[in-house]
Amino acid sequence: MKIGIDPGHYKIGVAFVEGDKLLFSAIVPQAKREILFFALRANDFSALAEYKCEGNFSTIQDKSIDLICLGDGTGHDKFAQELALNVKLVNEKNSTMEARGEYFKLHKPRFWQRFLPHGLWLPPRNIDDLAAYVIAKRGTETK
Repeated sequence: MKIGIDPGHYKIGVAFVEGDKLLFSAIVPQAKREILFFALRANDFSALAEYKCEGNFSTIQDKSIDLICLGDGTGHDKFAQELALNVKLVNEKNSTMEARGEYFKLHKPRFWQRFLPHGLWLPPRNIDDLAAYVIAKRGTETK
């Protein structure tokens, strides 16, 4: 299982991915990052269940981490240093825009929204977790 992480000033998006399938995602407040660090170091993700955004927590309970993909944007260097695990830095340019598309793949737009241009489709929640999903997918792409 690979993990994508999108660190930000106020929140951290996390996505657990197998192949290209999103198993579970969460948004952890930056003030609670130690919970995330502990979960990743101990391979015990139970503390992340309360921050769930997508997926089913039970799908990641018995899995181990093969790869951690960290977005190379805001504060990634300090984050990687504090995490103290091997990470693969991934270009996160336009990951938020791509995450919008991922949101609407998971949650079909309402009837009236379908008549708007795709650029005007705005998710009703923060999508940092889906940006982390994009980062995880990019982390294993071969070009």
